[in-house]
Amino acid sequence: MVVDAKALREIGNLDWNTVPVITSGVSKGSHFRAGKFEFRLLRNPLTQSDDALIDVVYSMVVLLEDRLVLFADIERDNLRELAFSLGCSPKTLQEEYGTHTYFGPLRAVVYSADEKEEQEAYNGTLEVQDVRVYLADLLMDTLDCLDEMVPMAD
Repeated sequence: MVVDAKALREIGNLDWNTVPVITSGVSKGSHFRAGKFEFRLLRNPLTQSDDALIDVVYSMVVLLEDRLVLFADIERDNLRELAFSLGCSPKTLQEEYGTHTYFGPLRAVVYSADEKEEQEAYNGTLEVQDVRVYLADLLMDTLDCLDEMVPMAD
């Protein structure tokens, strides 16, 4: 997905079930600026929705004039919650997903106010620096932004 930076609209709290609370999960060294955009990396953020079907491991939000206009997640399906909502056993979903854990595979997803785009399975590490680089590159490509990312004071 490539978005027109001039046409970005604010993402509402309930537009997507994984909209992060932008003040949760923030750690030191996780604020950056590129041009007119502010980026924040969130680890295990709270979400605006009570829906627990998706586990958000990391989220990087993009703010424009203090408004959330874009975000990308490293997320996975929560098989226990999904089984409960479907009325089946978690074991059935574990077999379907080919896993012995209660979570599906990690995937990267980009969200704007109007569009959701799943990228691919995320096979990288969950080290904060690796995730930061991956999500920042993904969002910079989505914004078609060539500005340098500059750290901001926490």
